[in-house]
Amino acid sequence: KATSGGSVTLAGSMLIDFSAGPYHEVTVNANTRFHLTPPSMMRHVQIKFISGASGANPTFFGSMVRWAGGSAMHPSLFTRGSGIVNFANFFWDGALMHGTTGGGFA
Repeated sequence: KATSGGSVTLAGSMLIDFSAGPYHEVTVNANTRFHLTPPSMMRHVQIKFISGASGANPTFFGSMVRWAGGSAMHPSLFTRGSGIVNFANFFWDGALMHGTTGGGFA
């Protein structure tokens, strides 16, 4: 589990607990399923993803997230490649996380 301002390297499955803080950083080394615990109040939260040597990216966030464009499964805009940085930004409205992505930072 990543804590606010913390960093963790992973593959597989991970819980990101936004009630512990709004900003998280993870290095992703394989396809990873993310489970999100919402913050305790309506607010903006963010995850910084750094692609590991494999160039893998998050693949699933669950039904709590609604992505811009209507996708409920995963962001398709993440740039792949070793060391690439992508961001997922969410707004928690008390029922759903509304998500957008940005990235491709080398």
